[in-house]
Formats: sequence, structure tokens, C-alpha cells
Amino acid sequence: MDSSYGVIVGLALGVLSSIIVWFFTARVLVPKINFSEGLYRHTVKGEDNAISSYRFEIENTGKRDIFDLDVYFCISITGLLQEDINEYIITPIFPDMSKIAVLKSEEKLAISIHIEQLKKYFPTSVKDKFRQKRLTLDDIYSLGSETYSEIIVFGHDDFSGTKKHFRSPKFKLPLRLTEETN
Repeated sequence: MDSSYGVIVGLALGVLSSIIVWFFTARVLVPKINFSEGLYRHTVKGEDNAISSYRFEIENTGKRDIFDLDVYFCISITGLLQEDINEYIITPIFPDMSKIAVLKSEEKLAISIHIEQLKKYFPTSVKDKFRQKRLTLDDIYSLGSETYSEIIVFGHDDFSGTKKHFRSPKFKLPLRLTEETN
């Protein structure tokens, strides 16, 4: 009788401890990405059409590193092609190299969005503005009746190898302005 009681207690404690370990490794000690409060217009002083890019920051505030990060810029425009239709355009931030190797725990990274990555998705009038080097993200935001953008990041947890999905809050106008002097 005592041995069967010991087996039941041992089994229950084993299951309970496994659940506790799983909870901490899968829910508490995980990578977590925080995004900047908004997109920032990056200008260079003294240049014509000074808006060179838009920037945002991501920071891994979690307890473990993230590797093989894919970063996407998404913009949602209602009324671009038809009045009540929502166009959701997703473009990779790094189309050529496509991945950030590692974002270590407590590390921050600034990433630029260049407008030329979005030009192929828009009407001729917008492409003409791009050719004249006058297209800004503000112009793209003004194309529809309701427009927002967001950043989506996919990356692998360094400990478990599981793929994680992170999504920024929705960014709307006005965008913040930063300046750089040459």
C-alpha cells in the first residue's frame, strides 16, 4: 500500500514539476521585442528633398537571444484602388539579405525603411512622384481614407528554436521627425 502511494505522489510531483519547468521556459524566459513608439522621418540637413528614409527601433527585452530575424513593413490603405477595399501591402525590409543574424537579449537595433521598397505597389501618379524624388511616406499615408502601417518580425528563440511572431502597434500620422547633420 505504501509503495503504490509513493508512486502516485511521485508521478503527480513529476507531472507538476514538468508543467512548472515548461511554463517558465515557454512563457517567462522568452525573447520579447518592444518597438519604438512610432516611425521617425530621418532627414539630412542641407539637402533638397531631405527625407532620405524612415526609421524605427526594435529592442529584445526578453531573457534570451533571437536569431534569424525576418522583418517586414506592412501598410494598410483603405480606398487605394476601390473606395471600400482595404489593400494590405507587405514588403521585406531587407529584400537582398532577408535576415538579421542575432538580436541579443537587452540589445536595441535601429532599422531604416526606404521608400523605393514600396514604389512597385502604387498607382502611376505615385510612381511619378517617386521618379521626381518627391515621394514621402506621408504621401503614401494620404492615398486612402484610412491608412496605417506596422512592423512584423519573425525570429527563432535561441534556447528552444521555436519560431516567434512579434507585431508592432499600428503607426499613423503624424510621424516623428529626426535630423542628421553631415
